[in-house]
Amino acid sequence: MNNPIPSHVPQLTQRERAQARKFLKIFSTPDFEPYKRPPELQDMGCFPYVDAVCEFMQLLAHEKIGVGASIDDPSMRFYQNPELIPVAPAAELRKMLYAMTRNERYCDGVFGSAIGIIVAALKRILEDEQHSVGKFQHPV
Repeated sequence: MNNPIPSHVPQLTQRERAQARKFLKIFSTPDFEPYKRPPELQDMGCFPYVDAVCEFMQLLAHEKIGVGASIDDPSMRFYQNPELIPVAPAAELRKMLYAMTRNERYCDGVFGSAIGIIVAALKRILEDEQHSVGKFQHPV
């Protein structure tokens, strides 16, 4: 199903697409660990995120890749029902990712526990962007 991004949500720039592909590759690695945890403390508490997760969250916080949304944005239904992500509109997934950064402020670990959701959302966003590139041009 091809759901082009609505006109009020700008297409990703070429640089943003490259960044999304970069993080998709990092987060898709089978042994990716989102936290900095010493091996002897694997089962204890919440630890800081690795640099890649922090960098991705920064991009989203500055509305690069992500699109402004509140913590209770309707797009969060895809976070709660990840099986819907493969057919979700890319604009909604971009809102969901942004809302996740806002939720992280109130609940540590949102990103760490949702790497699979983030991977699925990035795949869908890039797939949709691939179909839309050429129809709409956005400056680099």
